[in-house]
Amino acid sequence: METPSKPRTSKLWLYIAWGLFLLIVIAYSIYWFVARSMVSDSIDTWLESEKERGAVVEYSDRSLGGFPFRFALSLEDPIYQTPDGQRWEGDQLQLVMQPWNWNHIIARAPGRNVVSSETGLRHTVNLGKKSAGSVSWSKTGIRRIGLQLDEMDALIAGDEISAANFSLNLAPRSGAPNDLRIAVQWDELVLPEAPAGAEFLGDTLQASRMIADIEGFFPAYAAAGGDVSALPQALLTSEAHIYLGSLFLNWGALKLGAKGDISAAKQAWNGEISVRIDDAETLRGAMDAAGQAPETMMGITALEAASKDGKFLTLTVRDNQILFLGQPVATLIPPSG
Repeated sequence: METPSKPRTSKLWLYIAWGLFLLIVIAYSIYWFVARSMVSDSIDTWLESEKERGAVVEYSDRSLGGFPFRFALSLEDPIYQTPDGQRWEGDQLQLVMQPWNWNHIIARAPGRNVVSSETGLRHTVNLGKKSAGSVSWSKTGIRRIGLQLDEMDALIAGDEISAANFSLNLAPRSGAPNDLRIAVQWDELVLPEAPAGAEFLGDTLQASRMIADIEGFFPAYAAAGGDVSALPQALLTSEAHIYLGSLFLNWGALKLGAKGDISAAKQAWNGEISVRIDDAETLRGAMDAAGQAPETMMGITALEAASKDGKFLTLTVRDNQILFLGQPVATLIPPSG
């Protein structure tokens, strides 16, 4: 009696799958190289337009690679100078874009960066290799701006500043294109000097973070003409609303938490600010050693009592004054404009 043979499995499906895979690889490769050519042409067009309007754009070497998963433009020793004389020069500039997302760019400028004003004032910023900035946008405008600095030390107008693991994210709030959400944090931030009147805090901030929403930010920014120094007055005048979702400030002996909700109306801020403090004993010791007034340290003791079990002390903001039990303890001075 013959043993029935097993049916032979067809390998046709395997050949078809491999064929489709090869077609996809070939098609994608063609797309990548065509798109790379388009990107290169766009860069050349932009360079020509900048030169025509009087800007200076220079570099010692240029490459555009990244196959297969990105477009990566690299410029060595880049220099960019605006027609009015503002100038930036660095060791290297890298711009990265994914082939399937033309609305997101990552930029890196590791090493030494020098920014000069039209008057010749120079600022120097040294960035770590992992530092990067990113911008994403849509047809309606900017969706997100991010800045990540693994290491940074700078000399700004003669003042030394440094940071470690600094992160800043800016984005319009979902469903509210006029509003801005800010998220910032760092592991270490070194300022040029300790704050006047609170030298006991020192010049170094340890790990801190903040999340806040500013309603009406973009109209105020437009009203300020893009001038950051004029923005506080513009926010006040445009009757903006600031919601501080969370703040944790770790500054020397100060361990401060805060949240708040204030609105501008009739050239004054009104609302509430809630604060809490941790390790008040260390803070009092630092203040006492620095010769701070006893009434100031009494305020710290009162805040410590209100901060037990994770609670906050709520302060009223009325006509720019911060009130505790109806008595003014600080003033939010409206910016002059």
